[in-house]
Amino acid sequence: MLVFCVIASLYGLLLISSASRVNGSPNTGQLVVQSIGIVLGIGSFVLLSKSSLTFVRRRWIAFSVLGLIFILSLLIFGKGGDETGNKAWIRFTALNIGIQPAEVVKLPFIIIIAHLFSKDKETNVLNMPANAFRAPLLFLVFAGTIVVVSSDLGSCLVYLFILVFMTFSAGIYRRWILLQAGIAAGGIVFLWNFVLNYNQKIRIRAPYDPSVDLTGTGITWQPRQSARAIANGGLFGQGLFKGKLTQAKAIPQQHTDFIFSAAGEELGFIGCMLILLLQLIIIGRCIYIGCRTTNKFSHLICIGVAGMLIGQMTENIGMCLALLPVVGLTLPFFSYGGTSVMVCFAAVGLVAQVKYNGDFVPPKKAGRRRYVSSG
Repeated sequence: MLVFCVIASLYGLLLISSASRVNGSPNTGQLVVQSIGIVLGIGSFVLLSKSSLTFVRRRWIAFSVLGLIFILSLLIFGKGGDETGNKAWIRFTALNIGIQPAEVVKLPFIIIIAHLFSKDKETNVLNMPANAFRAPLLFLVFAGTIVVVSSDLGSCLVYLFILVFMTFSAGIYRRWILLQAGIAAGGIVFLWNFVLNYNQKIRIRAPYDPSVDLTGTGITWQPRQSARAIANGGLFGQGLFKGKLTQAKAIPQQHTDFIFSAAGEELGFIGCMLILLLQLIIIGRCIYIGCRTTNKFSHLICIGVAGMLIGQMTENIGMCLALLPVVGLTLPFFSYGGTSVMVCFAAVGLVAQVKYNGDFVPPKKAGRRRYVSSG
């Protein structure tokens, strides 16, 4: 699994070197930052794969509070604004680096949700009303804080994917899931009418409402340029460092959120399919290890990481194809961003920890011992 993560990140580094070129020369600063992020990410993978999560589980309330404080720090130190559409970054200008708190907090969020769903060993205890709604309420606290503090809808969407995947896998009764879905639908109506600002609404409507073009915001231009670049690539692409739109910097944020468009134009359908293949191998491995573990907590950790990767991949590629709203999400392991690549490696390191700690049962010995969700 680590090998495929490294291959994916090196492939991403190659794409970044093309998408971030300035006057025909590589952007050395960005390549150095990304390389450091990959190295630190590998270190995070190794560290977490050999560690125990008991410390975090026992102090889950303290880690929840610390995570919220880290996100709330954006009220004072948050940067982004016109550049990214949200204030989701703490930037250290002198060092030319930044940290995205909502990215980092994904890891303790996965661990805490896994703990909440697994602390009740019996399914009927887990499905008591007071217990079945603990995780959704925690999600609402985190997501609400992120939206109010930084307007980062993309991160909230990933947190939602994590929660949904872990809820279905935990064995929550369908009646509670349907009730939660109904409450979520009402919450969406509330958010649309009282929380989301005009620009956020336009971003969500843009892929589906042609009248958005008449607003003069230009919000549809970026994803359409991206889709055009992907279409230009055809089967084999125009060649690395030779994409017309990519090299002309015609797609804003093409080295970060829209790296998939650069791959499509320069390496074509084949290059895009290689990205998907690498992503699916990593995600499939997470799910495989989760289904071969004998421990519910470990199983949910793996499913949570898989949900995180699936959510980011789906939304990122969808917005690059002008099929989903542009909400500012990186493509795991491929997009430029030291925080993003480190968190991706660390998340997969949590899955490796499951395999190393003795919960994983090889196929020949698994038999009926593997964990199966009671849902």
